[in-house]
Amino acid sequence: NIHSGLGKVPQSREDWISPQNTLTTDHSANDFTFAVGSAYMVVASFKGRYVRHSMGISNGNYGSKYTYPKSASHTLGFYSRWEYQLIGANWKSWSNLTGRRGEDFGLLLGWAAGYHFDLSAGGTSTAPQNNGQANIDLSINGDGFHVLMSTVWTYAIVDPADKNIYHYNSFGLMIQGGYFIAPQHQLYAQYNLVSPGSDPGRFINYNSLTFGYSFFPFIRTNRWKLSAEAGYLFNAINDTLVPDKVSLGYHSTDEDGQFYFRLQTQFGF
Repeated sequence: NIHSGLGKVPQSREDWISPQNTLTTDHSANDFTFAVGSAYMVVASFKGRYVRHSMGISNGNYGSKYTYPKSASHTLGFYSRWEYQLIGANWKSWSNLTGRRGEDFGLLLGWAAGYHFDLSAGGTSTAPQNNGQANIDLSINGDGFHVLMSTVWTYAIVDPADKNIYHYNSFGLMIQGGYFIAPQHQLYAQYNLVSPGSDPGRFINYNSLTFGYSFFPFIRTNRWKLSAEAGYLFNAINDTLVPDKVSLGYHSTDEDGQFYFRLQTQFGF
């Protein structure tokens, strides 16, 4: 298939999943920090029994992430994502991050890469601001459980003053899993690490743990859900790469050790 228009950039598996089908009450800190988001692009995709692949070319992103992409305008982006079912042959198993009871056992390996060019830096094309990102994830789905382990690495070549080009990178890790203790009752947990790597600035690691419970009134849909969730952030969010104005449950602060508890009702029509 080949299509054009506004769509999700084919890199992160979690970013492709709608909020109604995520495990936690919202996307993870890794997704808020590193996921590119949407762009106007031309996408070519292929899906076979065990393999599916998407690649896109874009002239600009809507993503406002700190490291990648650095600029939301005057850009050229190339993206590619591959997914391979190591075990199983049912693509419907990977349309959500919950893993309801009765689903087939499967193992999905995904990897992606993208490169983002900013040809407008300094008003010329002689001082490009280029950014790359690589993603690897492994998903396990079965009868009442789903596990996702994902990593992301970004690389940037920046020339902010049109004088000295310098390079830096950052890294993210997310591990999450959910288990249905009964057909409509699920327990879940998630760990997030966002490391600034060699990113310039006084940044520290973002480390958080999340635990939750969800009740699904209907067996055949995830659109209706009631969740109780608690999270703990070990570090001060203002000192990390993670944006502080996102729906992660944490307030903007320079203090370490922040805890949240929230209830969420989800109704989809």
